[in-house]
Order: sequence, then structure tokens, then C-alpha cells
Amino acid sequence: MDPGFKNGDYVLIYWTTNADGTGDVYRTYDKVTATPGKPITLYAKWAYVMKTGEYYTAGPLDPVFNDIVCAIGGTGSQATYLSNNVQIPDTSPYIFVYSESGKWTWTLDESNNTYTAVNANGDTYVLSITLEGVTTVTYGIPVVEGAKVPVIWFESSGNVTYNISIVKHLGSP
Repeated sequence: MDPGFKNGDYVLIYWTTNADGTGDVYRTYDKVTATPGKPITLYAKWAYVMKTGEYYTAGPLDPVFNDIVCAIGGTGSQATYLSNNVQIPDTSPYIFVYSESGKWTWTLDESNNTYTAVNANGDTYVLSITLEGVTTVTYGIPVVEGAKVPVIWFESSGNVTYNISIVKHLGSP
């Protein structure tokens, strides 16, 4: 499969057999085998490319803590919601996850760089943030504004592609 597919400011990161992103995943140059007479439908999974110097914000970061909110910040820069066309801070950029203090408990699985969150109701979620176009990535759970939250520090010299997924763990039936 051609790794050069683009969709505006988005790049193709993989193909999957289900429209919701679950199912079999096919990455660049993977071989797809089909049975004659049984076509396979593949759905593209896209990632937005943040561009250095672009800026978008809805104002100061003041989230309503009903959900998990991803933001980007850096030394000497005001944090903004992580969204398309957000500016990558020049100094020590990082992506962090805001959540109401006491509502979520976060743990880091260092073996695969994912975070697990358990809310006050006992629901478990898995948060994964992947970055491409960066030279270094460091994962951690420091205290940000009084709450222990997931933070990913990174260094880049240009455009960065990010992919964030938050999946509720359904547990055993």
C-alpha cells in the first residue's frame, strides 16, 4: 500500500477492517490476502499533522472536567487544547491530559507507553498517545495543577503527527 496517501492536513497511518478502527490492521507494505469472490473492505485511519508556527486556540485552557481533555504546553507558553493547527511550543513542548483532581487515577504502563485511568465509578480506560516526527519522547505522570496527570514530553524540529485514543475497557462479560 502506498505510504504517500494524504487527506488534506492528515496522513494515512494504517488501514483497518472495521470502520471504528478495531479489527485487523494493515500498515504500509503489509500484504493483504483475500479469498476470491469475498472482497475485503479497508478503512483508512488518519492522523493530523501539527505544523510549527500554526496557531489555533479557543482561549485559555479552562476545561469543564466532565471528560478527559488533552492539551499542549511548553516552557513559557500558555497551554492550549490539543487540536488541529495548534502551535508547537518552541521550548520543552509537552502533551498532557487534564482531568478533575480526584476523579481519575492514572498509572503508566512503561512496557507499551500507555496510560490506564480508573474513574470514581470504577470504569477503566486506556489512553494511548503516539507521536511521529519527533526526536525524543518521554512519558511520565507528574503533578500538574494539583493533580497527577499523564504527560508526554517531546522534541521536534518540524511537523509532528499525533494519534490519541482513549478506549473504555469492558472487562469480562
